[in-house]
Amino acid sequence: DLSMAPNSNFDYSVDWENQALKPGKYQLRLVAKTADDTWEWTKDFTISSDDAKKANDTALGLEKDYTWLYIAGGILLLLLIITTTYFIGRRAAKKKQKDE
Repeated sequence: DLSMAPNSNFDYSVDWENQALKPGKYQLRLVAKTADDTWEWTKDFTISSDDAKKANDTALGLEKDYTWLYIAGGILLLLLIITTTYFIGRRAAKKKQKDE
């Protein structure tokens, strides 16, 4: 006979499929079964932004989304190319004007 002491607890991991935990309202529905008994619990809870950040900072194997970094890097690179082209064109125009 398998029994658990009242008010005891244990950590149970939940597979989030390597996605970051988002703040919000959640509901836990848990069913525990033994050969002789079945227990069911339902619990509503809220995860705050701070709790989500703490959990995500310690989580292993999270898939991080770096899309915004790639976009920002692309924009910076494009601005650098435009600025460089402008100054090279300006310099060439000045040089051409001097030669005339």
